[in-house]
Amino acid sequence: MEWGGALGDGANCLAFFAAGDVKPSENVVRYSDSWLNMLGNDATYRYTYTVAPTVTTDPPTDEEDTSGIAHGTLDDDAGETCQCGFEYGETIAYGNTTPTEGKTTGQTFAQTITGLHGNTLYHVRAFAQSSIDIGYGADQVFTTDPEIDGLKEEQPEGEFTLVFAGDVNWDRIGQLLTIPNRVVKAVYFKTKRVGAPSGTITFTIRKTSDDSIIVSKVWGNAGDVELYANWIHVAWDTPIRINEQVRILMEWSGAFGDGANYLEWWAAGDVKPAETATRYYGTYNQPAWDATYIYSYRRPVPPGVPPGTQLLISE
Repeated sequence: MEWGGALGDGANCLAFFAAGDVKPSENVVRYSDSWLNMLGNDATYRYTYTVAPTVTTDPPTDEEDTSGIAHGTLDDDAGETCQCGFEYGETIAYGNTTPTEGKTTGQTFAQTITGLHGNTLYHVRAFAQSSIDIGYGADQVFTTDPEIDGLKEEQPEGEFTLVFAGDVNWDRIGQLLTIPNRVVKAVYFKTKRVGAPSGTITFTIRKTSDDSIIVSKVWGNAGDVELYANWIHVAWDTPIRINEQVRILMEWSGAFGDGANYLEWWAAGDVKPAETATRYYGTYNQPAWDATYIYSYRRPVPPGVPPGTQLLISE
């Protein structure tokens, strides 16, 4: 406490309360030109202070080639709900922050971190932000799965064409196959238009177990398909890991029964014994031949590849 009042006035002064040696590691101090330590005496004082939340960074899980899940526990919220999240990056400078969620003492939290590089070491730490202060957990590390990029699966050029819609009422057509733990990036089918068909073409990948859509993207209008045989494709906005039997499909909302305006779709004989073409109109039909298709993908590499190794095979 500092006072700019007149010195030497014994009738008009301030009294400052003190006590004996209550806290051995402390003592009263006074100043007039120089500091004087009054050993054996303690000032009567009080100060208020804040305590930062305390948080633990739990081990990350579910590491894939471009993602992982960070986990944390809020050990002490310092008396209020805290906003909890994670910092992450390729060094302990981190540089990236996840969204946050409100948590209180003892609660856990997690965030899926996406957009990572394959076969790369990442650092992550949890944080908890109160209205006054922020607390950080210790650093944890995880390594994303290694992947080989630039691969493709394909069925060779078709030997014949099928009418898609037109005078035959198929509104989905594609290939029934198993995709074994691959991150699918794009799907291609070979087709052409006859006349001036209309309606939306959508590419999908559906589970065979319940026909639910795993991923879907609109290609465009059937009238924009070339008049000669050509590949059309979509690239998924977010490549998707698939490890099950699925149908890769081109779905068309065009008018049925129009024999002058339709799409033709390329296929071949039974090229791949474990696969088959698939068509849908109310129910699926699996003929004894294969669709002409391509899908591009990434896949895991064998164990033992050092983190940071760049792996690429051109299509």
